[in-house]
Amino acid sequence: MWLLWIMLFALEAQYNLRKTVPADNVNKVFIEVDGVDVYIQGYDSTFLKSNLVQKGCKVNLLKTCNFNVKKGKDAVYISIKKENMNPIPDSCAPKLIVYMPYVNTVKVNSRTGDVSIDGLKAKNITLNIQTGDAHVSHTKSESITASVNTGDIDMSKDVISPVISASTTTGDIILEKVPQMQNLRITTTVGDITLRANQIARKDKVTANTTTGDIKCSLKNIAKNVRICARTKNGEIRTSLHGILNRTADCNILLQTGNGDITISH
Repeated sequence: MWLLWIMLFALEAQYNLRKTVPADNVNKVFIEVDGVDVYIQGYDSTFLKSNLVQKGCKVNLLKTCNFNVKKGKDAVYISIKKENMNPIPDSCAPKLIVYMPYVNTVKVNSRTGDVSIDGLKAKNITLNIQTGDAHVSHTKSESITASVNTGDIDMSKDVISPVISASTTTGDIILEKVPQMQNLRITTTVGDITLRANQIARKDKVTANTTTGDIKCSLKNIAKNVRICARTKNGEIRTSLHGILNRTADCNILLQTGNGDITISH
């Protein structure tokens, strides 16, 4: 459904700027944007395609965007800077759609705007967002880092990575059906954390920490000798599991909140 929506959006766009570069010898992709949403779709091809699209507005706002795609020796650099920074309705804001084949490194820096990734395979994925949400789905990587200042992080659909770091200053974080949790760090200052895992191995290491917010954790198929720790300063700990430890050291799974409740269930 997500891919179909992207394709229909691009086809129905009133204004469209397309830039395509060969993907041979490309190991890294760097994206720098401000004021536009970014959609990255995994794409089995020898080309990397970038579309800046807009619909729902009579005025061509793409003229206010400085849209550049450059290919270096082993990297592609995509940048968008809006020359006219006047507020515009979300319904007609330009959107960047990138069809990306497998690469080693993907890094996105966004000052304002959401970043969504679907169906991507990459060795390392890094998202840095000042204001906006991060969505990652149906993606496989050796390492995923999502850092958001103001906004939510959603990795609720088929995200496979042994190393995941998700942090936001103000916003909620959702991780569901994570098959690998060898090194998982979730941190928010103000916001709730939702974690659902179908399997917990002895080697897994999970840390979920919020200063103000609730933590909801559903854990299934827990291996023997897995140590689950939960602490809250001002709140309650509700659990249907036995053996929850009130400590912060020597834990496989550590759940901490300063002001909020912790709920742990099967």
